[in-house]
Amino acid sequence: MKSKLLLALTAGFFFCSTQQKAQVSNYSFTQTLSTYGAVNNGSALGAPFQDDDVTSASLPFNFVYNGTTYNSVNVCSNGHLSFSSLSGADYGAISTSSTQNVVSAFGVDLLMGVLISADLTTGSNTLTNCSSVAGYSVGDVLGQV
Repeated sequence: MKSKLLLALTAGFFFCSTQQKAQVSNYSFTQTLSTYGAVNNGSALGAPFQDDDVTSASLPFNFVYNGTTYNSVNVCSNGHLSFSSLSGADYGAISTSSTQNVVSAFGVDLLMGVLISADLTTGSNTLTNCSSVAGYSVGDVLGQV
């Protein structure tokens, strides 16, 4: 009885093991020659230190995404971009039903930080001449810009 069951399961695996193809088999690659632009030829999008900011950017080439050709993209300061419209309140863009055609590096709400200016003496952990201490508590980790 056990040998017949094992034989039936083995035969089932052989009959079900057909070749599968992923969607990437529909893509093709073409190569063209053009001039190279240095990285510093770009421009900043949106205002600095903005939270939930969405800016539309034109692409210098046609880009095919999910079978559709695009020449612009909407970039959100929450760490994602979309070839469809974004509101800026798309905090977890890859996990919501309101966003489509999303490319997400983080998929979370990236909170805008508090910007202060201060002096730090080499070898010391004390900040002097702080422009503000609002929003900070003892023990907070500070980053340098």
